[in-house]
Amino acid sequence: MFCFIDASSLDKKQKQFDKLINDWKQKCQDVTVELEESQKEARQYSTEVFKLKTQYEESHEQIEALRKENKNLAEEIKDLMEQLSDGGKNIHEIDKARKRAELEKEEIQAALEEAEAALEQEEAKVVRTQMELSTVRQEID
Repeated sequence: MFCFIDASSLDKKQKQFDKLINDWKQKCQDVTVELEESQKEARQYSTEVFKLKTQYEESHEQIEALRKENKNLAEEIKDLMEQLSDGGKNIHEIDKARKRAELEKEEIQAALEEAEAALEQEEAKVVRTQMELSTVRQEID
């Protein structure tokens, strides 16, 4: 009778251990799936960061080009004003040229401001994405 109790007790303990092992296997599978999903998400964020960085650099180049053009137009306006004071051209034609140049300057200024606003938005996206990527990395670790 003593052997029967031991066998029954051992069988019960074996079943408990089997259940415990199965529970841990399931937990490992769940964690593995979660890790793979997190890694996939991290790769996606990394790709998005690269795209945003490229857009940021392109926007920055456009802004620099617009600034140079704006400077050139400002110099052109200055030259035209000097010509006006020198009396080298008809006042009416100079005034029309000045207005055209100022209009172009305003258009370029508006484009510059729009590009700067877009650049700020892209920078904000990059910061948000980096924060999200950092959060994902912390969760993975």
